[in-house]
Amino acid sequence: GGSEGKRRLLEEYLQQYGIRLVFCPSNMMQDRGSMHMKAEIEQFLASNDPTVCRSVVGVATFMDATIAGADELARLFSVPCNDAATSLCRRNKASMHEALRSVGVESMRQMPTASVSEATLWAREHGYPVVVKPVDSSGSDGVRVCRCDQDIEQAVASVLNVVNAEGSMNTMVVVEELLQGVEFVVNTVSLNGHHCITDVWTGPPKCQPDGVGVIFDRQDLAAPNQDLVEYSFAVLDALHLRHGAAHLEIMVTERGPVLIECNARASGDLPRCRASLGRDQLEVLAMSLADPAAFLSLPQEPPPCTMQMAAIFLRSDCDGILPASSLERLSELRTFQAFGRHLRNFRPPTGKPGMRFRDVRVGPTDCLSTCPGVVLLGCADAGVLEEDVQRIRDWEATDLYCALEAAGENGENFQ
Repeated sequence: GGSEGKRRLLEEYLQQYGIRLVFCPSNMMQDRGSMHMKAEIEQFLASNDPTVCRSVVGVATFMDATIAGADELARLFSVPCNDAATSLCRRNKASMHEALRSVGVESMRQMPTASVSEATLWAREHGYPVVVKPVDSSGSDGVRVCRCDQDIEQAVASVLNVVNAEGSMNTMVVVEELLQGVEFVVNTVSLNGHHCITDVWTGPPKCQPDGVGVIFDRQDLAAPNQDLVEYSFAVLDALHLRHGAAHLEIMVTERGPVLIECNARASGDLPRCRASLGRDQLEVLAMSLADPAAFLSLPQEPPPCTMQMAAIFLRSDCDGILPASSLERLSELRTFQAFGRHLRNFRPPTGKPGMRFRDVRVGPTDCLSTCPGVVLLGCADAGVLEEDVQRIRDWEATDLYCALEAAGENGENFQ
């Protein structure tokens, strides 16, 4: 599963070791019985290359929905794998915090339920505001900040019996405390229980007490302190995550680091840190699969940053367009590095066919999926970078977006 861009990048890294990447459609990795799944995938692999089934070196997943399937498939192919018996704690947001509590690792206060009355009772006992979200979705899908009983009723009703972003039916929600502090994203790769942090990003909390949904502002490349490193490794150990990539969201609160959630797969967007750190999570993942000795020799913490980097999440408050001219203007910022998320396929014009900017349809931003896109900035001078950040926010408040009618009579300029 996952985006084509990430698959292609991992493929490029694996090709350097003479290893081929074969993409298996995510519907083959759902819960359909392990032997049936293995037989179907063996048939699929053989249709690509009859020798592939005899030379599998690893299984990697880019989707939360395929975590359990990937664990089982790796076991069946006798390659390094996480224990399929513990897959649930790496997939279910309630189970993962129960796993932390069971071994004494600081965890979030929460409760899984399918009952509005149970959810409201828990919120009253623990104090508003709280967060309600699906137990096994991703990308801020269905996440709501609730400040009263009515908010919970609406949030639960909007989540239950709805197919989520991972293709699963929501049968339960989790009600959890609204953590406050400094939020960190910690990306890792593991092999045989040896963990390596590839990159760390920090920014304002996505869920605010006076907000409703999940609004991303910015994430800055950061160096982890020892407390964050030790806590991240303790989380991975508690979740029995011994192999593969992981994406941890952690809030550093007054009581120390606390896990928000862990995704047992590579980070959702294309890697952003290579220009500053010299490597990225997918490159390190490829190394762990193809050259275990080299991976185990890496430092467990990322190298020092050679430049300041910031991922700026665009925000729109209207139904309109992000014109091609605005994309061009953003790409001409002094510190511009790349576009990300919904804009990841756009590159500055190179004169090649198909490499021009196009108008992009946008709507009001209320979660990650409605964020117009990300602008990645990088510069050795933090002051210059902050000037460009302010320019982006100033443009958003004035003329970065325009009315829908400006897109053309038939919307032929839309992405």
